[in-house]
Amino acid sequence: MSALQNPVTSPLPSTPVSHAVGQAAVEPSIWERISNYVSGHKVAVYTIGAVVVVAGAGGVYYYSRQAPSTKAGTGSKSGRERKRKGDKKKKEADMEKEKEKEDGEIELVN
Repeated sequence: MSALQNPVTSPLPSTPVSHAVGQAAVEPSIWERISNYVSGHKVAVYTIGAVVVVAGAGGVYYYSRQAPSTKAGTGSKSGRERKRKGDKKKKEADMEKEKEKEDGEIELVN
């Protein structure tokens, strides 16, 4: 049989030792991960960035050409609101014509 070994001089078992008790491995921050991705994929990042800038500028140009220029406090009216206003003016004009007829004035035809 083997001789008894001295516990002080015996070899230690080969198991990994973790000095950090109860702590997870430190992962890189999101900023570091993005920086690493950008440094590895520069062409793709610049291409995507250029497309976004051009599309945004095109959208602004399109919107500025389509939207009527209105000043603060003056909003455009919807079709219904314009029609109602026109109907009101028409009613007022009809009432004036009726009043003129009652007064005996001559109606001018345009």
